Parts: sequence; C-alpha cells; structure tokens
Amino acid sequence: MKYKICRSSVYFFLGMCLFTAKTFAQPVVSLAIDNNIQVNQAFNIEVLVSGVDPKNTVIAFGFAINYDSSWIQNSETVGPNFVNGDLSGVIAPIAAIATSTPPPSGDNILLDTLNFTASAPGSFSFSIATEASNQNEGLFLQSSGLNSEFDLNQTQVVSINAGAAVPLPSANLLFGFGLAGLGLIRSKLNSRYATATDNCG
Repeated sequence: MKYKICRSSVYFFLGMCLFTAKTFAQPVVSLAIDNNIQVNQAFNIEVLVSGVDPKNTVIAFGFAINYDSSWIQNSETVGPNFVNGDLSGVIAPIAAIATSTPPPSGDNILLDTLNFTASAPGSFSFSIATEASNQNEGLFLQSSGLNSEFDLNQTQVVSINAGAAVPLPSANLLFGFGLAGLGLIRSKLNSRYATATDNCG
C-alpha cells in the first residue's frame, strides 16, 4: 500500500513538472536594429519577444539597457499593447504593463522601441539585461491564474558607418571649369592686345 502511494506521488509530481514546463515554455528575446546606420543619424532598436504560447499572455516586462557613451538616447516608446509603469515601488529603467485585452501572446511581440544617435563610427555592443535585485525587471507571463517570470537578456553588436564623403556636384565642377576657361581666354586676349599695342608704338 505504501509503495502504491509513493509511486502515485511521484507520478503526480512529474505530471505537475511537465504541466508547468508545457504551460510556460521559454520565450525568445531578439533585437531588431536598423541597417546601414551612419554617424549622427538617428536609428531604432526594437526589443521583441517570440514563442509565447497562445495559452499564455505577457502581462508586464522590465529591463535595463547598456550602450556606448558616444550614443545619445533620443526616445523610448513601449509597444502598442503596453503602457509605461512598474509592478511595485522598485523602479526599473524601462518597465511596462500590458493594457490590451487580452494581453499579447504569440510571436514578434513588440515590447519597446529605443531611438539613438551615435556620434562616432565603429562596432558597439548594445544589451538589455534583467537584474535579479529589481523585482520589476524580467518578462512576466500569466496562464490560468499562474504567473511566471523569465529573464530578458540579449546582446548584439551595432555597426556605425563613418559615411562616404559628400561628392562635389557635377554642376559645381562644370561651373569651375567654365570660370577657369574664361580666365584663360581673357589672359590670352590681354596678352595679344598688349603685343599689338607694342607693335603700333
């Protein structure tokens, strides 16, 4: 009898583990960055999450950002399904709560759009991170009254181009050649006039 009870308990425990794992599968975080970024040109970095099971919903998120000191952060806009706000009194650098009904699930959920301007060319590291000490940071999912939290950690290299030198317009070149030609013709005419005057004298 005891053996049956123990075996039933083990089956129950394993079943709960499988149910929890199935209910809250690990979402995938990605960064979408503009292409061909030039120095002193504004560019966007989008924070996306995919793989949120339709049975689950994103109810909130929060994360810290790390970027090069030569960048200027112009703006930060949460996705259309969220509004800025913290879950508690601890403030996260970027935090939002879902406002859509129902909250979002599925793939390519836009969490946040960050806009920067870089003042120097090169390859730079940009990252988002979840700090364990901040209870507002992470990706918070809900399913059938159960809540679960996942880390939001992602790093990507951003290339900033120096930009090609601005070519002189062909019209300016033609104008310059025209002026040079006129100067040369005038010089020759003046030379001939001076020669003719000397001969007359």
